[in-house]
Amino acid sequence: MSAQNNFTNWIINHDSSKLFIALYIGLSVFLSIFISLFWLVAVVLVHFAFEIISNRYRKMSWLETWKESAHELKLDFVLVLFALWLAVYIDMIFGVAGIGAGARGVAQAGARFAGWQRIIRGVLLSVDDVFQVIKSVFKYKKRNANKNKKITPELSDNDEEKKGGSSRVLDIILNVVGILFILLLLFSPFITDKTIAEVFNILANDLHPFPR
Repeated sequence: MSAQNNFTNWIINHDSSKLFIALYIGLSVFLSIFISLFWLVAVVLVHFAFEIISNRYRKMSWLETWKESAHELKLDFVLVLFALWLAVYIDMIFGVAGIGAGARGVAQAGARFAGWQRIIRGVLLSVDDVFQVIKSVFKYKKRNANKNKKITPELSDNDEEKKGGSSRVLDIILNVVGILFILLLLFSPFITDKTIAEVFNILANDLHPFPR
């Protein structure tokens, strides 16, 4: 029972857990780069489940829980959309679609650009992970500060106003970027030279648990 309680507490306070941060960074980067994008989605969904459990423990309503959990992982969701967009558009970006080589040359080019896709994805995952660490440190310091000292109403209001302003700007940016990636994915058959079936095939391959 004690072990179960410890695990529950670990999930509730996962944002301040060094073990969780290490696992989240290590698994999301390693599995998604060296196996498939499926594992990035899986890790993000596990994190989303942890956020839901944590927020419900804090007596939030179900609507507040879903909104707050989605807000906390908005950057992660946008990263997943970017990775899917990259999978569909990378050959267009690097000009592979215009190569007039034989089948062997096209295969070699495909392997080369698949490598570039993994590198780009890895860099962006690392950037996302840096933000995750900064966010976790900020939450940890804020929690300790609230425990150790009383904040004056004036300072609290000013801090909340500044935090709210920067948070709204970041939300707008992430919303716009996320919608843009969704639209680019939906209209990819009209923008690229790929058919709808080819786009679905690319996404299915990238979202398969193991490379085919």
